[in-house]
Amino acid sequence: MAVATNSFDSWLSKKLQALNTDEGVFGSYIKGILEGDETEDEKIEALESILAGITEDNISKHYSQMSDEGDSEGDGEEDGAGGGDCGIEKNLNAATIAQQERERREKAKLESQKKKEKDKEDREKQKQLKEEKKEKRKTQKGERRR
Repeated sequence: MAVATNSFDSWLSKKLQALNTDEGVFGSYIKGILEGDETEDEKIEALESILAGITEDNISKHYSQMSDEGDSEGDGEEDGAGGGDCGIEKNLNAATIAQQERERREKAKLESQKKKEKDKEDREKQKQLKEEKKEKRKTQKGERRR
């Protein structure tokens, strides 16, 4: 399966070089679209818009070659991506955002817990000061009576 992925990668790289584009940028973007959860129509539309921006030629000339390769190599890409040797970078935006949200919630939870503990300590100190003042008044009142 990794061989199929590598042949697709090399084909895509050569095709993008022939179109005088940055194969590193566009290649990973195109592979991301092909691996996405979108429907086939959405994938076709996204790829056509990319190719329309890249080339002035007839888009169907390029996309038909890519469609044939993409359909036959698509399963190999997913299996190859799990191995980590194919050089395909996964889009980690959603995972990064979710991780940041978890960290933010955890931080807020810890801050809330610290605030509760501080409030509890402050209440204890106030209660202790109140008791000390009460005792002091009793002592002063007792001394006045003598």
